[in-house]
Amino acid sequence: MKPPSTRTHARAAGALLTRQVLLSLSWYSSDIHRGIARYAENARWNLDLSSVHDSLLPARWGGDGILCTAGNSRAVDRRLLGYRRPIVNIGNNDAFPAPRVAADMDKVVKLAVEHFCQRGFEHQAYYICLGNRTELAKLQIFRQAVAAAGKAFYVIDCSSYSHEARLRQLQRQLGKLPKPLAVNAQSDDFAIEVIQTGLNAGLRVPQDVAVLGCNDDRLICPFTAVPLSSIDNNLEGIGYEAAALLDRLMQGETPPAGAILIPPRGVITRQSTDILAIADQNVAAAMELIKCRYRQPLKAQSIASELQVSYRTLHSAFVRYVGHSMAQEIRNRRVEYAAGKMVNSSVKMQNIAWESGFLTLSHMVRVFRQTKGITPGAFRRAFGRTGR
Repeated sequence: MKPPSTRTHARAAGALLTRQVLLSLSWYSSDIHRGIARYAENARWNLDLSSVHDSLLPARWGGDGILCTAGNSRAVDRRLLGYRRPIVNIGNNDAFPAPRVAADMDKVVKLAVEHFCQRGFEHQAYYICLGNRTELAKLQIFRQAVAAAGKAFYVIDCSSYSHEARLRQLQRQLGKLPKPLAVNAQSDDFAIEVIQTGLNAGLRVPQDVAVLGCNDDRLICPFTAVPLSSIDNNLEGIGYEAAALLDRLMQGETPPAGAILIPPRGVITRQSTDILAIADQNVAAAMELIKCRYRQPLKAQSIASELQVSYRTLHSAFVRYVGHSMAQEIRNRRVEYAAGKMVNSSVKMQNIAWESGFLTLSHMVRVFRQTKGITPGAFRRAFGRTGR
């Protein structure tokens, strides 16, 4: 095996490298790369990065396995398959005939729709930028999810236009659609187009147009004209699991029957969606009160008393506009806060429970499992950045 060049990852000098793996990404993600690199370090792989930022593949390659984001170019796909090595495709493009690891789009879309429903948006749209296979597949999931939530759905399709014409068409459609409008986009890059185009048209973000991205690129989302809310798809976990699958394939294991789907971590809320678009003033006030005080001792009955409205009236209106009870909203916010602490810190579980507003650790464990279908300990092991 040749020694690694400056464009390869290798373990410490002198370590025995067991495999050479080609990393070919037609779209680059530092989080996916990080997840792969973490697995590669433990497995003592030599990562060939000569094609990591593009699809310029070597004419000949004699390594052991390939990790790629394929399905966008027939010529590139033929070259990858021509190497005749174990291969794993990363992402939601299912056009490439290889084992695949991807985000669970059903769960991603459910999070997005619930995020806007909880903020009272009756009108939700999906922005089609390129019109590729992945965008169109996600469109159908969005259409069904918004309809199931009883909200109005719109498609902002600008895929048949050149870049400048696309932005003009986007501006026209944003102007015509009813307000307040919630817009979902396939990626953070596309969501930023919506924000900037809306601002250029004199629309307020998020008051007129609330925008939600996907992938939560932390080098992008906090630094846009209006900081962008985004779904954390757990791209690092996707990269890690893709590498783990490739390792099993290189050892002769039979490929799985279908794609391995990785659930998202959750919605990272920033200014672009941080608003309530609820017509009922009592429900809006209750939601704002929960948002500010959910980590304190708080009950639905006390909210109604503080707002000087009957509990039965407020409860019925809250369920109508938000889709669940005030008590469930309090539990949801506590769980999401706890999940964020588990992912991004090494704070002990008992302390996380107290900080999140739960009276006891056992209470947090029970509610967390009911809400997310997984125990807090398993969640931290699966998604925690500090524990890996």
